[in-house]
Amino acid sequence: MSIEQTIKEKLGELGNSAYFAPSINPKKLNNAVTYIAVGIDPSFIIAIIDITLFGSAKEGYVFTYDTMYYKDFTIDSISIPYDQIGRAEYKVNKKTDKKGKTVTEYYIHVYDKNNKIILDKFTSSFLYDKLTELLNAIVSEPSKDSDKTQTMEEMIKCGDEASKAWDSKKALFYYNKALEINNTSSIIYCKRASAYGGLIMDSIKSHQDQVNFFSKGILDLNEAIKYAKGDEEMSYCLKQKGSFLMNYACYSEDEDKYLNEAIKNLSKSIKLRSVDYEAFYSRALVFLELCEYEKASADLIKTLELDTMNEESDSYYFIECIKELINSDMFKEASNVFNKYWEKYINDDDQILSRNSDWEEIISVLSEKGYKGNYETYMARKEAIRKAFADSKANSDQTVPDKEEKDTGLLGGIVNIVKKGVNSYKGAIEKEKEKMEDWTDDRLASIAQTKQALPAGMAAMQILKERGYTSSQIARM
Repeated sequence: MSIEQTIKEKLGELGNSAYFAPSINPKKLNNAVTYIAVGIDPSFIIAIIDITLFGSAKEGYVFTYDTMYYKDFTIDSISIPYDQIGRAEYKVNKKTDKKGKTVTEYYIHVYDKNNKIILDKFTSSFLYDKLTELLNAIVSEPSKDSDKTQTMEEMIKCGDEASKAWDSKKALFYYNKALEINNTSSIIYCKRASAYGGLIMDSIKSHQDQVNFFSKGILDLNEAIKYAKGDEEMSYCLKQKGSFLMNYACYSEDEDKYLNEAIKNLSKSIKLRSVDYEAFYSRALVFLELCEYEKASADLIKTLELDTMNEESDSYYFIECIKELINSDMFKEASNVFNKYWEKYINDDDQILSRNSDWEEIISVLSEKGYKGNYETYMARKEAIRKAFADSKANSDQTVPDKEEKDTGLLGGIVNIVKKGVNSYKGAIEKEKEKMEDWTDDRLASIAQTKQALPAGMAAMQILKERGYTSSQIARM
């Protein structure tokens, strides 16, 4: 069990006194890093126990992945790394006050590995046992989160695993640890910048947080470029910076400035490594944002010439690019990109086109505008299928075919193709749902709103509806 899971499980019964990321009130979070865990990055906080009377979170306990912090009105903030804790215990003292009443006092004692007390505090009756249980669980079941003997490679691996699970906060924690070991690694700086990008998306309700994470990501990418060794590593770092600017410039204070900077970085990357289709594709998307459609079209075609993409997962993005060209009346450029896409992936495989109705809309518009291309072949095949369907329907009014006849021939083939496509799409949604089971509502809403037509978007939407949200509520989140 990870540190995060242990903390949330052991403290989950404390009710309104315990607050868990990422749902901590921003004001409480700010007070916690100002008064209790002074100066730490708020994104590292897993939980806060507030012991103040009015709920300000200026006193209490703060838990991160590797340290517990404590403060009350009698002492300044103290920090206790988990790897220094030997054991914890509580004591219950009963005494008689001046009025003859029995008073019960609860204390928690935390010992280091040499059996020396490092924390001896009076605590609340509701807290002493749970807190003791938590600290002993951390000591008795040490997890990878607090193991300082890990190598840099293990830290990076843990960060990568967290990134794949969309846990940007945890990824950031591990990449920070890796940089403590080696602060001149361009690759780790790139990875940490990517984690900041994830935090931008997680902070959809706070624009200022998004701006701050954007700035931190840019600083990391500048460090990555500074320490890059050799043309290939430099090309990679430049591409990462260009892609970061492309994805997140809208969260900055000057979007156009950063989009133009993205072009410069991606162009430098391409100059150093001209076979990198990802750099061409990212630059194409930036050109689209800047309304430089001819350049965007040229980069999209170059991407298709070079790429080894997975057609089924990436066709959505090419559809959007082609639609953007059409909506901007750049029909020639749209036709060129579509024909190249056809040549690369489609040819005689109508299943690819049938997976998304937008393809037919694109084909229809380009055909109406008089642009010649491979899609004319598709239109002819579609007409043949329509005629075959009509003939089959007419015949069915006269005779009822056997089951074998229903499943054979052109019409049966079309039905089978549709069934196969539907089953494949449903399977993809189920796989995405398995990944997203533990995601927060905000993160799911972000995916549902931005990837509506993709399996990930449908999966996020289904999970939110299972949690009780309506479609209109999800759209406003």
